[in-house]
Amino acid sequence: MVPVKLLRLGYSYTWLIPTADTDGDTVRCRWANSTATVPNNIRADECAGICNTFPNSRLNTSNCRSMSILSFE
Repeated sequence: MVPVKLLRLGYSYTWLIPTADTDGDTVRCRWANSTATVPNNIRADECAGICNTFPNSRLNTSNCRSMSILSFE
């Protein structure tokens, strides 16, 4: 289980998202999508209501780092 982190408003945070691939394929990260199409053309809500929780966040898809600056908006 992922530990709970307490964050302070006005500070910048960067997270490395753990990834792994046993046969060496390139792994890329992406944001969840509330209207994703998964295999067999099935529509799925990957967000379960939490998409856009951090609206000022950026995701580097190649190295799987997410950066957020927390503020009131």
